[in-house]
Amino acid sequence: MNSELSEIALNAIWEGVKRNDPVAELSYVGLPQRIINTLETERLKIVFLRELLSVTSDDLLQLPNMGEKQVDEVYSALNKYHLIKQAKEKTRYYVKNRAEICRTCVHFMNLQSDCVRRTDCPLEMMLG
Repeated sequence: MNSELSEIALNAIWEGVKRNDPVAELSYVGLPQRIINTLETERLKIVFLRELLSVTSDDLLQLPNMGEKQVDEVYSALNKYHLIKQAKEKTRYYVKNRAEICRTCVHFMNLQSDCVRRTDCPLEMMLG
């Protein structure tokens, strides 16, 4: 289990703690939603980044459905914390462009749902 965090990650994490970032932000850097759900709902009720930093890897291993692989995934996501801002911007860009593209499609229902005619949708053709 690798719990070493890079200096750039530690600086970004510290900024996240000051902003009171939720643990769910780690989904932007690849932490699976099932692990985030386990952190938020189980015994430790870890909702904010500061709370995650206050527990040890042994504490995490005591949670149901959290083995060494899952704890490694948590530390891997923390090590990429400095990439969250870029990931959020990329997501906003994707959603913005999806909305612009889908406004041209008469079959588009709304931004949260899929096009009724997926084969004709310019978004689906662009994204493959």
